[in-house]
Order: sequence, then structure tokens, then C-alpha cells
Amino acid sequence: MHSPRSVASLQSSTLAFRNGGCSTPESTALHCRGMGDKTCFFIAPIGDRETPVRKRSDQVLKHLVRFVAEPLGYSVERADELSDEGLITNHIIDRLVESQLVVADLTGRNPNVFYELAVRHAAHRPVVHLIQFGDDIPFDVANMRAVHYSLDDPDSVVEAQTQLRRKIQAVDTSDEAGPNPISAALQLRSLQTSSEPEKEALGAVLSEIADLRLEITKLTRRLTSMPAELSKHRPQVPLTSVTVGAAVRHAVFGEGRVTELEPGGVVLVRFADGANKKLMWDHAPINTVVASDYPEDDLPLTE
Repeated sequence: MHSPRSVASLQSSTLAFRNGGCSTPESTALHCRGMGDKTCFFIAPIGDRETPVRKRSDQVLKHLVRFVAEPLGYSVERADELSDEGLITNHIIDRLVESQLVVADLTGRNPNVFYELAVRHAAHRPVVHLIQFGDDIPFDVANMRAVHYSLDDPDSVVEAQTQLRRKIQAVDTSDEAGPNPISAALQLRSLQTSSEPEKEALGAVLSEIADLRLEITKLTRRLTSMPAELSKHRPQVPLTSVTVGAAVRHAVFGEGRVTELEPGGVVLVRFADGANKKLMWDHAPINTVVASDYPEDDLPLTE
């Protein structure tokens, strides 16, 4: 829980927002910046001035992070806004370790962002993840829920503001950071090297679960990419041009012959391994094969 001093500061800040002309998030952003006694460090791809990366980062900072965090009593900073003299890396590390809150935009898988995120995870302090709709959350942090946003969709921005506000309020009510990949790895190592048989066994089980989760993630990625891959092999000829005995090649099952045409666009194909499969012609990754591509002697015989 917060100390009496921090709670009192937050309450007085809230009262100031209500009575000092800062009753709305918009006016807070304009007039009350820097008033919060809590710090929020925003890590994100920044890019050079006038670039799309910088524009997106500025918009996320303005319309999400500052819009939500400043009314809750936070002073928000991004690395390019630090005015302290000295080595900039030292100041960034200091913010990553000491700030009450870090908000990280994972969009674009920027290496600097993930380096800074790892520092924050190692410090085991609260962090909230953001990511743009359409971007995949990397495996290492996939189990940590992120706030999704789309700057092109006003409704999405409003929903992201609501989710971000809830997460920050949850941070305000607890001193404990949630689990992250680094803290989980350290806990697992502690269990695996424990002299207590029960803890050592638990560590082994958790290690197996982690390996299984990795394999499931790999499989999920393959299944996710499969539709795009299969779309490259969609039929190039209409079903009306397909006849019994036609030579075909399937992207997965290989070569075969059409043995039967059924209603509803269903074809029965006998493949070279002897398997008979029913396929929806318009949706299967299958094409007819001209004789020059598929010699007659190599075709599986029809029964």
C-alpha cells in the first residue's frame, strides 16, 4: 500500500484537479503537466523528427499515456524529453528503475524498447504494455496482457484509454509488480536448485510446462501463417473445368487423381500414397496439373 505521504499527495493532487480548472483530462494535459508527485516513464520507438515513427509515438504519448496518467497524479516523461546533464543512458536506467510506473509501447519490436523493458523487468517494478492492433506480441511477454490500440479508430483509442486507466489504478492500489519473464526465470531457477525435494520437483514440472508453452506458441504461429501460405495454392481453374481422372497437386498431400465429383463443390481425390480424401475444391490448396508437369506414369491409378 502507499505510504500516508503518497496517499495524501495523491488526494491533494486530485482535489487540485477538481478545483483548479483541471476537472477534465484535456485541461489537465494543458495546464497541470508536471504537477504529479509520481513518475511515469514512457518507453517507445521514438524515431527522428518528422518521421512516421515519431508521429505515432507522439500521438500515443499525448492521446493515451499523458491523457490517462496525468489526471491520476503522474508526471510523464519520454527519453528524448530528459533534460538532465550527463550520460543519457544513466538517466534512462535511473527512470526505468526508480519510476513508480513504466508504460512500454511494444509496437514494431524496437530493440531499444525491449532492452529498456528488460531493465524494468529485472527491477521487478510495475509496467504496462501497449501495442498497436495488428502487431504480434513477442513470445517472451505474450503471457502479459497488453493494451491494444489503433490511432486510426477513435473508438479504439477510447477503449485503450479505459483499459490503461484501469491498469494504472491497479498499480496505485498495490506495491507488488506482477510476474514477468525475468522474475519467473529467477523463481524457476531457485526452485530447480532448491535442496528441498518438493520445490525441486515443482521446478522440474514448471520447466516442462514452459517448454510445452514454447512448442504451443510455435505451433500457433505456424497455424496463423498457414492461411496466407495456402492462399498461394488456391485453385487456378474453376471446378466446372475439372473432370474425373484429372491430375491434381495438393500443397500438403502431393499428387493425385480426381476419382469422383460430388454435389456442393466436393471432389474425391486418390493420392499417390493410396489415401482417398474429400476436398472442397474452392477452398483447398489444390490445382490441376498439366501432363508435362506430371508424367502419366507417375500418376496414382484410379480404381
